[in-house]
Amino acid sequence: MAGYLIYDVNKEWGVRFRSEIFEDAGGFVSCNGTESFPKANVCFGATDRRTSRDVAQTLWETTGTLQYRPFASLLTRLEYRYDKSDQNVFQLGNRATSYQPTLTLDVVYFF
Repeated sequence: MAGYLIYDVNKEWGVRFRSEIFEDAGGFVSCNGTESFPKANVCFGATDRRTSRDVAQTLWETTGTLQYRPFASLLTRLEYRYDKSDQNVFQLGNRATSYQPTLTLDVVYFF
């Protein structure tokens, strides 16, 4: 399930808010698909892909975006995203954690 709020203040400025929730009852979708090892979270063993396992979990994310369009052909976005799980499936260094914050800056040129 997902929800979006979009508000354009004027031609140049806009704000966006998004929130999503995903129930992965079998853990197949969210605990598979990565090739990056070693992992120290509940989806993977400390150093070996053979110890990977599916873990049921509920994931949700919230994203806030500030958008600025100085020209018709240029769009910039500053975005903060916060991912959360009811399991320790993310990594912070070598430590397993249940959350993951992300900050991005996008620049899009339309031609």
